[in-house]
Amino acid sequence: MNLSCPACGHTARSYAAEAYHRHNFPALCKRNKRFIAWEKARAAEKTVQP
Repeated sequence: MNLSCPACGHTARSYAAEAYHRHNFPALCKRNKRFIAWEKARAAEKTVQP
């Protein structure tokens, strides 16, 4: 199982920490510059696809 967040790059040390991060997504990611770039890329993908 992948314990890192694809949006912000956060790496959890346990399954419980990863679940906590996933449950509170995107509240825990919002202040991360990598998350902002990921969010823009997702928006661009959605506008390109019909």
